[in-house]
Amino acid sequence: MNEDQLKLNWMTKRQLIDKYKFLTENMLKNILFKNINNFREACTKKIGKKIVINEFQFLEFIKHQKC
Repeated sequence: MNEDQLKLNWMTKRQLIDKYKFLTENMLKNILFKNINNFREACTKKIGKKIVINEFQFLEFIKHQKC
C-alpha cells in the first residue's frame, strides 16, 4: 500500500485496534476523551454517532509524540 492510498484510509476505532496490537481500546478512548495534542481535530471525523480515524494521520500523530 503506498502513501497516497494510506492517506485515504479511514477506520473505525475497532478496526484500528485490531490492526495495531500495541493500541488498546482504553488507550484510544483516553486519547479521544482528553483530546491529547488536538488528536480529534488532526485525525478524526464524526459521521453520525460513529467516529472514524484517518490511519495515516494517526500514525503521524504517534510518530511525533514524545516518549
